[in-house]
Amino acid sequence: MNIEKFYYDEQTEMYEQIKKEQDEHEQSLSVEEREKEHQKLFQEARTIMEKAERKKKEEYQIINPVKYQRYIIFRKNGIRSAVSYLIGIYVQVWEKLAGISDAKRRFNAADPIKNSL
Repeated sequence: MNIEKFYYDEQTEMYEQIKKEQDEHEQSLSVEEREKEHQKLFQEARTIMEKAERKKKEEYQIINPVKYQRYIIFRKNGIRSAVSYLIGIYVQVWEKLAGISDAKRRFNAADPIKNSL
């Protein structure tokens, strides 16, 4: 006997049984009761989704605000120092590059400088 087929048949049978019970239950309800039940299930599903979203936000919450603030300051300082360094390089090579009138040649002259940084 094929085990996979056995499990598939068993799952299919369980699904059909649940579906049958659900259909019988819905037929026993009036239209208003059915609508109320659907609204209740919809509200439960919405609550579950909202809880999942909240949990997801909590997982990405900043744990230590002081460390995070220090990280931001170091990052800003790092960016400032990098820009200052690049401005210095730019000042050094600008006259040489400004003397080249052809844009393609100027680009080709600047490319090795860019790659050496």
